[in-house]
Amino acid sequence: MRRMNKNLLNVLVALSAIAAMTSQRLGQEFVFSILKPLTTILVISVVWFYSCKNSKNTILVFLGLIACLAGDILLLDEARFAYGLASFLLAHLVFSFVLFNLSKGELRYFPLVILLFVGAGFYYFLYPELGELAIPVAVYLCCISTMCWLGINLYLLRPSPASNLLCIAGLLFVFSDAIIAVNKFLLPFSLSQVVILTTYWLSISLIANAFTMKQLQ
Repeated sequence: MRRMNKNLLNVLVALSAIAAMTSQRLGQEFVFSILKPLTTILVISVVWFYSCKNSKNTILVFLGLIACLAGDILLLDEARFAYGLASFLLAHLVFSFVLFNLSKGELRYFPLVILLFVGAGFYYFLYPELGELAIPVAVYLCCISTMCWLGINLYLLRPSPASNLLCIAGLLFVFSDAIIAVNKFLLPFSLSQVVILTTYWLSISLIANAFTMKQLQ
């Protein structure tokens, strides 16, 4: 019964996400402003109801998802972009700390080298358009790359269904944020929000579900 309930909650996350993206495409901004944070709240509920609340790492993941929720709300207003960026930066730092804990300090550096190389190339193309956001974006890029690296690192060290989900989640988060940057600074395109939100909600859903698995309890 517990498993069925969790599956049902994941279905509700998916339905809420689809409704949110549909409302935005239809120009229903007020409906979107409700459904966007609601979708993330449903993701947070997966951790709240189906994880081990006595685990320090689980508590930190819960707080990281709360930071994502704050970022979702702040990014509803374009004028608060920098504050939304700061909220997600905090979330990435928390997730990175958790992934480092799960790796028990064992690190494989080759994936980091690749990620930094790709990130530096991406930043090179962004830089002329960043203006006063050049430094904050550089810091954010380093943090998201670190989180992604630590997810890959954990999977390489301790392969399991849970670490696989965390690895994929990190890659999806990087992709989602890359599309945000492309859409905002380089080449806006009409389906950008669908791509951004789909990969973002899938990423945090994988994180939430990973922490309901026995390997991370």
